[in-house]
Amino acid sequence: TRLPVFISHTPAGTPVKNMVHFAQMVLHKRFQKFDYGTNMNRQVYGQATPPEYNVTGITVPVALYWSLNDWFADPRDVALLSKRLPKLVLDLQIPDPTFTHLDFIVGLQAKDLVYDPMMKLMFHYGKPHPSYIV
Repeated sequence: TRLPVFISHTPAGTPVKNMVHFAQMVLHKRFQKFDYGTNMNRQVYGQATPPEYNVTGITVPVALYWSLNDWFADPRDVALLSKRLPKLVLDLQIPDPTFTHLDFIVGLQAKDLVYDPMMKLMFHYGKPHPSYIV
C-alpha cells in the first residue's frame, strides 16, 4: 500500500489562492473565475465582476465522479454542473455513503469504485498506453 507515503504528505495542501477562490465561489454561489476586486477584475476580465466559467463550450467527453460525503462536491453543485456539460458521458455517485474527498486518492475501495471504472471509460474513448494492464 502507498498509504504511508500519502499520509506523510497529507495534508499536502494547496496554494492559498486556490482556497480563496473556492471560498469566493461558495460565498457568491457562482462557478466563477478568481475575483481580484473590481479594479483588477476590469484589467484582467474587462468587467467589474469575474465571469462564470463557460462549461457549455467543453467539446471533449467528461465524466463526473463524486460522493455524498465529499465536502468539496455538494450534490446540488454536481447536479447543476452535470446539466451544463454538453459532453457528459458519466455522472457517477460513489455508492458508499462514507466515501470522502481523500478516499478518491487513498481509500481502500478507490480502485474498485473509481479507478477501474475510470480506466474502462478511458479505454472506450481513447487508445490505452501499451504499458497499462488491467
